[in-house]
Amino acid sequence: MSDEPENAELKIISNSRDRGMECLDKINKCFQSFGTDPNENISRLTALAGELMGATCALYNRLEQGLLCSLGQWNSPQDYNPVDKAEGHICYDVIRSGSNRVTLMNNLQETGYARTDPNVAKYKLQTYMGCAVRLGDSYLGSLCVVYQNDFTPGEQDKKLLELIAAAVGVEEKRKSVEKALMESEKRYRRLVESLADYIYTVQVEDGRAVATYHGPGCVNVTGYTSADYEADRYLWYRMAYEGDRGAVIEQAERMLSGESSSPLEHRIIHKDGSIQWVKNTTVPRYDDRGRLVAYDGLITNITRRKRAEEALQESERKYRELFEESKDVISISTPDGRILDFNRAGLELFGYSSKEELLNADIARDLYVHAEDLEGFKRILGQYGFVKDYEATMRKKDGDMLNVLITATAVYDAKGDIVAYRGIIRDITSQKRLEQQLLHAQKMEAIGQLAGGVAHDFNNILTAIIGYANILLMKLGRDDPLKNYVAHILESSEKASSLTKSLLTFGRKQIINMAPVDLDEIVRRVERLLSRLIGEDVELRVSLAGKALTIMADSGQVEQVLMNLATNARDAMPEGGRLTISTELIELDIEFTRRHRYGEPGLYAALSVTDTGGGIDAKTKERIFEPFFTTKEVGKGTGLGLSIVYGIVKQHNGYINVYSELGKGAAFKIYLPLVGSDIGKTEPEAGIIAVKGGDETILVAEDNEKVRGLTKTVLGEFGYTVIEAVDGNDAVRKFMENRDKVQLLLLDVVMPEKNGREAYEEIKAVWPDIKVIFTSGYTADIITRKGVPEGALDFISKPAPPRELLIKVREVLDKQ
Repeated sequence: MSDEPENAELKIISNSRDRGMECLDKINKCFQSFGTDPNENISRLTALAGELMGATCALYNRLEQGLLCSLGQWNSPQDYNPVDKAEGHICYDVIRSGSNRVTLMNNLQETGYARTDPNVAKYKLQTYMGCAVRLGDSYLGSLCVVYQNDFTPGEQDKKLLELIAAAVGVEEKRKSVEKALMESEKRYRRLVESLADYIYTVQVEDGRAVATYHGPGCVNVTGYTSADYEADRYLWYRMAYEGDRGAVIEQAERMLSGESSSPLEHRIIHKDGSIQWVKNTTVPRYDDRGRLVAYDGLITNITRRKRAEEALQESERKYRELFEESKDVISISTPDGRILDFNRAGLELFGYSSKEELLNADIARDLYVHAEDLEGFKRILGQYGFVKDYEATMRKKDGDMLNVLITATAVYDAKGDIVAYRGIIRDITSQKRLEQQLLHAQKMEAIGQLAGGVAHDFNNILTAIIGYANILLMKLGRDDPLKNYVAHILESSEKASSLTKSLLTFGRKQIINMAPVDLDEIVRRVERLLSRLIGEDVELRVSLAGKALTIMADSGQVEQVLMNLATNARDAMPEGGRLTISTELIELDIEFTRRHRYGEPGLYAALSVTDTGGGIDAKTKERIFEPFFTTKEVGKGTGLGLSIVYGIVKQHNGYINVYSELGKGAAFKIYLPLVGSDIGKTEPEAGIIAVKGGDETILVAEDNEKVRGLTKTVLGEFGYTVIEAVDGNDAVRKFMENRDKVQLLLLDVVMPEKNGREAYEEIKAVWPDIKVIFTSGYTADIITRKGVPEGALDFISKPAPPRELLIKVREVLDKQ
């Protein structure tokens, strides 16, 4: 028993020795498997380290430009990030330690690296063993093995890791040497390939050339070798381009006669057939008695320079043609207001008789109408270096005003100072006139749509007034003095009805009147109008900032923006939905203006109009503000609504964005900068002409209680039985309960829950021959959109006098 510990120790030593030999054998085999690629060899060494150490994974990390890059990996996780910032990583600290001895760390989860090294916590690492890798006098990487369990290496393990790390360093050195060699070869190759000169010598006796020697560089310039020139003594003449041979011979003759000759630039035919440009510089040589014995020549390939010069000349020619022939004005000017150049289009646009006259003009005094336009233009160029489609008002020589768009770039000197502006000026005067016409056309459309919403409620009110006044007139005796008062009520009601109808087709031009106004107050003012405009099947929500949002604006124009956007939103929700209008105070910072490439930092009033419609695809969003661009059916829109919104916003120095995805609605956000802040008299009817009544049963569906009560009273007075329904669903239910009694449906077109057309279709499915009259105070386009084609079914417009209603009812009931 006493020998057992000694035997066990010997056994451990023996096992350690055997393992060491086995590891050295594996390292040797790894070395023998090395190829020519150092990176592949480093990967093999990394894998060997992981296998010999029985690690969870092994890595070779190299420090490159502040990043820790894993160039060798073994058994690394799939989601492992091979490139990361170096600070905080264990390997980074091992590299900085400047030691090629093994660094061992246990219980990693309890060290500071659990917070700074993302891999420690992410992969639940417990043990780290690493060794720095040296290249020359510096350390550039580390070879490490890591464990997810506690591991205590022996001295042999450490020495093995140090040995493998040293081998990685050898491969890094080989890679560095190979890289330097490749760079050297590249530089040499570039130097050889860039040689464009060679020297030749002509020996002269008695004024005659007796021998010519061409240096070895001739092949790089001409393609011919020195041997080619020796074999053909006239090769220099024949290779000269035919059009330049006279000049070449003249230069040679001047040299042979002893005269000096200036460098000659001429063309040659390269051996490969291409035309090359060369510069031939000659220098005579004399003996001690002053006789010409030879002259030396330097041939330089100047093809690139000549082609660059030709390209530059061609570019200048094309630029000059473009400059002079452009229909847009092209100008070059200085920041201090001097004009350097203008093309012919500039003379024509501004009405000057000569370029000299225009060049003498002062930009600020003679061309710009508003000083702030010029200052804004220069401010944007100074901030961004370019400006696109900058709108300004300029004047012609005769004083006429011009609306222009300017696109320009700044020209800088070597110090980075702006020395000139290059720009294109486009005349948009006629477009601006058209824009005013378009604004008026859109205003007409918006008023018509607004009137349609207002008319619905107003006509319901007028229906009750006219109806009950007519009933009262019927009840009064022929000589009753009250009849005159009732006649005046009817007269005023009819005028109101005519006025409502006139609103549907009448619009008036409005002068833009900029003044400080509160954005929230504008929204409050049009909120009720918008609720009529969008219809009853769209819910309107308004959320205001609750604080003064004072902007410099034409309140009528802002109202038009709201109406146009609300109309657009309504059309995007044919089945109903929610329209949200909100305002808020917002500050646009430099980051916002840089990201969106527009705007000035500062405080703005933000107006958001959001709907729950079908949304807008990316392609449509690109063109959504273009005039006449529309996705609606023919006759459903002009394509001007959003383009006018855009124009109004820009006129108010604001900005507009649209955010939308298909199926997710649309949101328009507008940023506006804050500031500190006679109908002819109509004779009444003498009385109600008797009309024919009946005993039929009529189902009346009307959501307005007063109109419904009036209709029941009028029909009841003439013998009809009336069944009342408060909406479309109620109408269907009441009909089903009385299907054997009802001979006629009198349905309001627009009702909550279910509209008149939907109720009719459901009833018609049960009783195909049922007779129907539709009624509404909305305009024809809204009624058509609700499914009642114009002229296709019997229709009576609100407000309808009782006589007209009774005649229509009798007419429909008597139809066969």
